Amino acid sequence: DEAQAMKNYTTTRARVCKAMKAEMRLAVTGTPVENNLGELWSIVDYSQPGFLGSYREFRHAFELPLERALDLKKRQEVENRLRTLLKPIYLRRTKAEIGKELPPKRVVMEPVPLGPEQKRLYLDVIVDLMSRTEKERGEALTAIHRLIAICAHPALQMDNWRDLSPEQLLSMCPKLRKTIDILRQVEAKGEKALVFTYLRKMQILLKMVVSDQFGFSPHIINGDSKNRYDIVEKFNRTPGFDVLIVSPRAAGVGLTITGANHVIHYTRWWNPAVEQQATDRVHRFGQEKDVYVYIPIVTDEDSVGRTVEEVLDSLLRKKEERAKSVIVPSGGMDVTIEDWLAALGIESTAV
Repeated sequence: DEAQAMKNYTTTRARVCKAMKAEMRLAVTGTPVENNLGELWSIVDYSQPGFLGSYREFRHAFELPLERALDLKKRQEVENRLRTLLKPIYLRRTKAEIGKELPPKRVVMEPVPLGPEQKRLYLDVIVDLMSRTEKERGEALTAIHRLIAICAHPALQMDNWRDLSPEQLLSMCPKLRKTIDILRQVEAKGEKALVFTYLRKMQILLKMVVSDQFGFSPHIINGDSKNRYDIVEKFNRTPGFDVLIVSPRAAGVGLTITGANHVIHYTRWWNPAVEQQATDRVHRFGQEKDVYVYIPIVTDEDSVGRTVEEVLDSLLRKKEERAKSVIVPSGGMDVTIEDWLAALGIESTAV
């Protein structure tokens, strides 16, 4: 299980696995290809040694042609050839195919406005970016990160954010207020929720406000959490309302958090596969309740047009369409700076 752990055929782990003697080998993974097709070759070469030839042969026959394909038709030809070759040994089952075996999942988009301070900070960044020369606009990625942080909470741009009271933090940010409103609905049902954000300051800020509003201190699971399994085990078995604040990457693999049936993506990862893996901590076998996924998304047509969160949502939807092909590496679904620039109408030559 979790066969992607031997996706790099040069590692000791992969070599040891392939050296083990067995009458039958079965490789199970939800992510057969993350960064490149060589990972698929490594997993297949474990379960069926030699089936795809040597890695060099596979790379010349499939990996390089896919990387170099200049048009969709040529790419599809290579993909179809690889699918045909894999058909006797490769079984793919998606959530859509086993949907009847899982409880329903409902995704709820929650539009929220920019607060006054957010709007001021947001427009300052836009004006600054647009006033730069094309060469200086190479800092567009930095500006995008700032806009995302401003949408999450304006206090993230302040040095004294830890000194602000929970009441001040709530008053400054409609998105945070909407999140607390959602959590109150979850509390009324006596159920549990996960709140996902990759921004470390936002994780702490959420903990401060949840502690104040609900009278308990929620745990945070991120890359620094060494006792995450103990936290999750207690969270799952303790009845009643509770909240976990989680980094999407920290929960991507190996955690089953079916004690919760509500998911809030407070900030969104730039890859739909990572976001889906985070949601799947809840929507998986063992879940007995309907699952609700909330995406509070900042909008402001009057002053800023499409916000950075609306642009990201659009880009993620397009990337998700590509995910339906098993051949596309999930790492290849990352939203790139080129994607951002095209969506925001900024010349790519500026980078």
